[in-house]
Amino acid sequence: MTPPADDAPYHYPSREQIHELVAARTGDRIAIPVVRELDAAGIDPLAAFALLAEGETHAALLETSEAASGDADFSVVIPRAARMIHADAPDVLDAVRAATCDEVAEIGIELPRFVGGCVGMLGHEHVAVFEPRVPRAAGAPAIETPDAAFLVVDELVAFDHRAGRVLAICTITASGDDDRAALDAAHDAAVARLDELAESIGGEAPRAATCALVADAPIDAFDGVGSNLDPGRYEAMVRAAKQEILAGECVQVVVSQRFDRTLTADPLLAYRAMRSVSPAPYHALLRLGDVTIVGASPEQLVGVMGDERVVTHPIAGTRPRGATRELDVRLEQELLADPKERAEHMMLVDLGRNDVGRVSRPGSVEVARLCEVERYSHVMHLVSRVEGELRAGLHPVDALAAAFPAGTLTGAPKVRAMQLIARLEPDRRGAYGGVVGYVGHGRTMDMAITIRT
Repeated sequence: MTPPADDAPYHYPSREQIHELVAARTGDRIAIPVVRELDAAGIDPLAAFALLAEGETHAALLETSEAASGDADFSVVIPRAARMIHADAPDVLDAVRAATCDEVAEIGIELPRFVGGCVGMLGHEHVAVFEPRVPRAAGAPAIETPDAAFLVVDELVAFDHRAGRVLAICTITASGDDDRAALDAAHDAAVARLDELAESIGGEAPRAATCALVADAPIDAFDGVGSNLDPGRYEAMVRAAKQEILAGECVQVVVSQRFDRTLTADPLLAYRAMRSVSPAPYHALLRLGDVTIVGASPEQLVGVMGDERVVTHPIAGTRPRGATRELDVRLEQELLADPKERAEHMMLVDLGRNDVGRVSRPGSVEVARLCEVERYSHVMHLVSRVEGELRAGLHPVDALAAAFPAGTLTGAPKVRAMQLIARLEPDRRGAYGGVVGYVGHGRTMDMAITIRT
């Protein structure tokens, strides 16, 4: 297929090219991105989101760095959702599977890995759907976040930071069973929406939004912070967990306490502050009706790339960044030599091998990276990479179900640790300890652990 001329704007592919793409297909549907390049000089993704998603209750902003996905740095603005899959669906992940196509049409343009599908989250307690042996904690979370929620996405604006391009994408799904009139109508609707996005993102309005979002905001004192546990109760919970370890029930259990305070700032400003103060491989802002989730996560739980590779990145072992290069190197050497940090990290690598192995072709699981130091703005971590080849007949959501939730926030053996957490912690964790990310057309997935959120 001939790519478009360099003199954008364009809408690509054309009606006739879409007919060619689907002519030989029957049965399974294919996702076809319809693309227009935008003139968005001087506009950052957060300002674009503020403009395009204004007034929308179901929208999202996802940003990943090369450290997260091994791909180019992309920011994806989702101005609105086609619909939302709720936690009360009979099986949320089956609904996500049904909302995505296994194949994305090759249209001759380099595109982000995510061109449409589902964006959303699973809360920690959703593990009970995958593992009935884990009971739900009796208490309530600080805020009523859903157990699971996914936005079904058919339009987005993608910022390719490496190439310096901004693409508006509307993805239609089609098969050879669709008549020409239906295909033409879908194409025309996509083109009209692309033109709306181009018009909205042009001119002075988004540049004004950029200025507003980078203006200085007052910083309140860290007053009014509360916890669901006083120090005595928390210490008692830790002692009880240690007794379970000594009794041989598990080798690690990660018990947590909740800190909260009332925040009146706009979630967009909270997102901007997190992105500025704590740059991370994954940043996300999800508007899910009555709830907005904002986070900056350092850690992928599990991903599935287009080559059917299942990937997880265990992170455990931490040191602060040094004020000088010499101190930074000394802290790195100290981290690498610390037997406690290495032992915990190797335990999580073993958990990762087990999780990936549950859905991988036998013999394909490997540790591609082991105990390497990755540096972030304020800390450095030990990081490994475990990979496997997704077993035939399985879908990326099966890999999510196998790996969920993260061993870094539960313990090992994972099921027994989760049972103890449900018994020891007074309240449900809610979004904390779950995942946020996407399941895309083309059998791709990238899910980050919901921490620093």
